[in-house]
Amino acid sequence: TSGHYVMERLRPGSYALRIRALALGTEWYDAETSLADAHPVPVESGQTTPGVDAVLSAGGTISGLVTDALGNPISGVSVRIYDPSGVMLFSTYTNSAGNYSVGRLPATGLKVQFYAASSTATNFVSEYYPDKPSLAEAELVAVSAGQITSGINAVLEPAGWISGTVTDGAGAPLEGAKVFAHST
Repeated sequence: TSGHYVMERLRPGSYALRIRALALGTEWYDAETSLADAHPVPVESGQTTPGVDAVLSAGGTISGLVTDALGNPISGVSVRIYDPSGVMLFSTYTNSAGNYSVGRLPATGLKVQFYAASSTATNFVSEYYPDKPSLAEAELVAVSAGQITSGINAVLEPAGWISGTVTDGAGAPLEGAKVFAHST
């Protein structure tokens, strides 16, 4: 209730702290918006590093709609928000109408992933905003403190399948074999 915190049992070294509060936002120490910009906090054996304080302000919100190519909503898609360094900050799921909203976000550019494997709807391909295959290619979505950045939508494409049978040299099926697909 006083806002005081203590982090115990830390191995000596340097740490980046991420601070978030239910009613407000998220930031990295010292008022930074990404892991890459966070000020390192040193920890020495047997010592307390005091005065690592934070003042949080209202966070921003990203919202949108996830559908298929026909405009049908896709429920249960995990929407994941990443800071510019690629650290996942928050996630939520689309509701039955395909809508999502993620709040308490730092005022900066953030990346958004639509992870379709979590959906119990038919088979869709995951993507990053806007319609990108990887986090590295995703574009930053501008977030402002206390504001809603809406219209961060996704239209997910149907996924394909590969199937087959794994056997040994004599043609006997191999139970428990693993098959991996690598894009070429």
